[in-house]
Amino acid sequence: RPAVSARATTQAVRAAASPTPRAETRLERGDTHVQLGSFLSEAAARAAWSTMQQRHPMLKDADLLITRAQVNGRTYHRVAAASLSAMSAQSLCAAVRARGTGCFAYAANRVLPGTVGTVTRIAAR
Repeated sequence: RPAVSARATTQAVRAAASPTPRAETRLERGDTHVQLGSFLSEAAARAAWSTMQQRHPMLKDADLLITRAQVNGRTYHRVAAASLSAMSAQSLCAAVRARGTGCFAYAANRVLPGTVGTVTRIAAR
């Protein structure tokens, strides 16, 4: 019988202990935004949103929010799913994090540090 390494055993234990991501559900409306990324151009931000929608089907009904920001002398375009309920924001972040990407939720009436200019909001179709 082949020996099982301690590393393989540890990996198997971790995999068994990891929570299974919940099935993605429909997002509910509310007063919370979820930032999903920050990009150097608006075109890159829009392309990333399309990729995120493919990776996370729950985003198909979400509104896109692109906010310009100045950070350390550079302009960034922040991508967020707009106007979600607190529970939907939490579910979305859990799904995004389960796939190895970061995100954070913030109140829709909060202006994030570095925000400049206008905001581009695109309603889901």
